[in-house]
Amino acid sequence: MTVDLIEPPEKGRILVEQGPEYTSSPPGNPRSACNERKNSATRPIYGAPPGPADDDRFTIEIVDCLGDARRVDDHVALH
Repeated sequence: MTVDLIEPPEKGRILVEQGPEYTSSPPGNPRSACNERKNSATRPIYGAPPGPADDDRFTIEIVDCLGDARRVDDHVALH
């Protein structure tokens, strides 16, 4: 899987890294057994800028191992 930054956040920054993460396959899906342990994952991590809390937004494109791509527009609400 690859994660590409399409539109960066205006205020913060994005770091894409490999690391352990829980999956969230729905019950009834054969992969739901993997939800009980952390698996290797590619994860985008948002880094907030210094200063007062504010909202931000960024867009990433995720391409899975079959070559299927989807864009995700993420809204970050900082409190």
